[in-house]
Amino acid sequence: AQTSQFENHLRAITGLPLGPTPMRPGITHAGMLNLVGDHPPVSKLLTVPGARVHLYGKAPKPGRKVGHLNFGAASETALRASMEAAGTMLPR
Repeated sequence: AQTSQFENHLRAITGLPLGPTPMRPGITHAGMLNLVGDHPPVSKLLTVPGARVHLYGKAPKPGRKVGHLNFGAASETALRASMEAAGTMLPR
């Protein structure tokens, strides 16, 4: 989306108008993976097409959500390929 969920939350609680939420041009499919436990290999994840890394600044701990990955792609096939590639890079 052009405006993040976090930014629109801030806009809502401060009385500002919400920002635009359409997907970026060329993006028709989106997905998300949670990052739980250890910190992920960010430099590797940034090589995955359409992946955006969002870390929360939390110390790693078993079962703790430390961030998430958002994905955008022009097709379901491309989205699945990117999400599967990223999944193989995540700590188990």
